[in-house]
Amino acid sequence: MSAVVYSQELGDYQKGIDYYQQVVDNWPDYTFAWHAQYFVGKYYEILRDSGSVLESEANSKIEQAYKAVVQKYPDSKSAPSAALKLARMNFESGRRVEAVIYYELFLAIADPGDTRIKNIKVFLEQLKGEEK
Repeated sequence: MSAVVYSQELGDYQKGIDYYQQVVDNWPDYTFAWHAQYFVGKYYEILRDSGSVLESEANSKIEQAYKAVVQKYPDSKSAPSAALKLARMNFESGRRVEAVIYYELFLAIADPGDTRIKNIKVFLEQLKGEEK
């Protein structure tokens, strides 16, 4: 609850990260630990985009947080979005093989009704076509 109050009510995303990280570290099997792990990454994105944290430092933390979501909580509601964020990060960094892996992971774990699936399939086909 402290993480929510600090981040969403007070706008102190660093404190929100600290409290969410405590949940993940101390209670990794908690029913909503996946949610806490996802928001660590999301709040680092906010801090990076606002210039409060150096991009290189934030990107490393973001990648760690989202990787933890897909590895530790692959069946969670946040895993498809985390996989998609990792795919985009890798693509933007020029790591196309890793990007394809995460795009394919997204397709494998996303809810069949997810509206992003169609666009990701088209993009993935284009990406694979460029490699040939």
